[in-house]
Amino acid sequence: MAKVKYPNYLQNLLPGIEKVFFKNKFLPDFIFFLVVVALPSSFFNFIPKTIFIDLRLFFLLVSLLYLVFNIKYLKKITKIKGGNLLLFVVGFILFQIIYSITIQNIPNLEVIKVFRANFYYPIVTLGFLLYAAKMDNSRLYRFFYWLLWVSFAQGVLYIIANLTGIDFYANAYKEFYEFDGKTIVQNLEALPVYNMILFSFCIITVLTVPNYKKHWLWITPLLVTVISIVRNQMVVHVLILILFYFLGNLSSLKIRSSKIIKASFVGVLFASIAFMIFPEHIGRVINKFGFDKEQNINVSNYTEEGTYKVRLDMIEDAYTRTEKKNNLLLGNGYIRESDYGRRDLVFTGDTLISPVIYTEGLLGIFIRCLPILYFLYFGFKNFRKNNNKLALFSLVILVMIIPELVNIVQTTIFVFYHHYLFVFYLLMMILHNDKKIKM
Repeated sequence: MAKVKYPNYLQNLLPGIEKVFFKNKFLPDFIFFLVVVALPSSFFNFIPKTIFIDLRLFFLLVSLLYLVFNIKYLKKITKIKGGNLLLFVVGFILFQIIYSITIQNIPNLEVIKVFRANFYYPIVTLGFLLYAAKMDNSRLYRFFYWLLWVSFAQGVLYIIANLTGIDFYANAYKEFYEFDGKTIVQNLEALPVYNMILFSFCIITVLTVPNYKKHWLWITPLLVTVISIVRNQMVVHVLILILFYFLGNLSSLKIRSSKIIKASFVGVLFASIAFMIFPEHIGRVINKFGFDKEQNINVSNYTEEGTYKVRLDMIEDAYTRTEKKNNLLLGNGYIRESDYGRRDLVFTGDTLISPVIYTEGLLGIFIRCLPILYFLYFGFKNFRKNNNKLALFSLVILVMIIPELVNIVQTTIFVFYHHYLFVFYLLMMILHNDKKIKM
């Protein structure tokens, strides 16, 4: 069957924004989509995790199958932007496994248990990219279309669940907040993993593409973030909006003033509706940021009190413990920090800096950040190019990385490679394929 090329009008849009449908390679690509997007979230939180026994280990093993069966495409990975850095990160992680077993004398089973906690995602990303390397741009655009729309559907369902009080989900990581005499349930397991991708892709499309009016595609992830009451993510969303405005006006793209006015009007309208429908959630957000207090919350308050201070203490603790063992460069290897059954900073999700410092050292932090720094450089280098697609891709990369640098204590970008960085690499794959077609 001949390859299906995406329509010309899609070439100047971000992938996934417009519908792309054809039957070529549908089944293997759909299975790939389910493995990449649905499996790590236990199929969008609709299947109990206990079915998989160990979901993270199962996810790793499936990704290794993709890696083994598509290893012949490794050369293409070296040719895409940032591809060699990903291979370098994977090589460092394999070295760390050997270092843990041979130099640190950590039992094999312990290494596996700790490694499969949060440290294996660059390997997963490589396995998935090897499969994506054999996809042409029409298939990549279709993958993005599925990714954005399933994220939108997850967001709508999350809003309905909060509106009706019906629990659709099989797994729950919940926190309960009492506000104004009512209980607010925060189920972090139900949040769409690619919510930020959807928000970023859609808001820039609304601001730059004439006659594009699907405002609900960026309003929905924004509303999900607000009613989920995750403060750091709300800050990230605001920073994304600010960066799109300022960097967009500096870029070669045309950020239309009329579109900004319309988007602002839509935002205010939906904010008013959200306040009427979710008064407790909005009230809790206002309370959480301290806007309802007479005194201002300054930087010193923020770093000396509350959960942010706890995270800073965990990072300092990991640094101190590793330094005392003279392992600050390479870390202590893949081993837990405390006895089994006790709270352990290696397994914490509050901040991922402390686990990486403790297990992989400062060198691990640096090497894991190399692809991020490269994409930051790539974005600044190309966001003013006259090539619309290159400028769009670069701008999106910039506005997604910079807020995470501000959110450094809580960011997951340098560990969960299969989220942002996987998307960045797929964008690079599209540019590489375009280049090959032109040649």
